[in-house]
Amino acid sequence: MSESTLLLVALGVLAYGAIELTEAVGLWLMRRWGEYVAAVGTGVFVPLEVYELLERTTWVRIAALTVNAFAVVYLLWTKRLFGIRGGHRAFEDERIRCWRSSGPRPSAKPSGSHADGRMHGRALRTAACPRPGTWCCLHCR
Repeated sequence: MSESTLLLVALGVLAYGAIELTEAVGLWLMRRWGEYVAAVGTGVFVPLEVYELLERTTWVRIAALTVNAFAVVYLLWTKRLFGIRGGHRAFEDERIRCWRSSGPRPSAKPSGSHADGRMHGRALRTAACPRPGTWCCLHCR
């Protein structure tokens, strides 16, 4: 392996590490942009997997491409990224419907909440959620 190839590989690994760190911070802070970075970080290898599959077809490569493509589509569909299924507005509407159906509001304003009663940085599991059995995020973004 030549020195220039090794340098390009090192720069690629460094860039991917920066993407993953950015994704981790965004998801930790529960920011919408973190979900976008997660989708891009997951999909960045799809072209490489297609290239590898065209070079030599094996069941492992087919499975890797299938799993990775499914993960990207799942992220895009469930998180309503890039305008899919109504985009950010539909995502926020669903989150607010979930919050409103979660039961009575507390009488006193709890610490860490907004003037309209939304909790900041909290999650609540409710039976009245549009998607039962899931966590409804009450974090304002």
